[in-house]
Amino acid sequence: MSQVGDVLASRIQDQLGNGDRAAARQTLARLSNLLPGYSQLPTLRANVAAADRSADAQRDQYIAQGSADLRAGKVTGSGNDNAEAQFKAALAADPGNAAAQAGLGQVAEALIVQANAALDAGHALDAKSLLDQAAALAPKSADLAAARSRL
Repeated sequence: MSQVGDVLASRIQDQLGNGDRAAARQTLARLSNLLPGYSQLPTLRANVAAADRSADAQRDQYIAQGSADLRAGKVTGSGNDNAEAQFKAALAADPGNAAAQAGLGQVAEALIVQANAALDAGHALDAKSLLDQAAALAPKSADLAAARSRL
């Protein structure tokens, strides 16, 4: 049976190496159920927990950088040096993360503010482009609907 444990332990390490923490947790649960006394279980549990902590720290860094970029006015753009890219990276690392979703909502609101300013200045095409970007992030925004009604 220890050969089964060794195979599953190796699979867990491979899954962690590939960044598939969910699969590693599932394989670890299977191993724990099959061989609760397997000698490497504590080490494997620690490795999975460390990978989770590392991923959480990376996600938190993306969110913090996204917030800083938003405050600095770097709302969108090419590359990763903007709030939108950072919040999307946080969501890629942790799908469904409420803080990252809220951050994208703030990005959409900033785009809507820019679009309203463009409309006030008579730049309808620029405003439409900004509103289209905002719609991709927050399609149900009431502010978006109000700004679109001004086009």
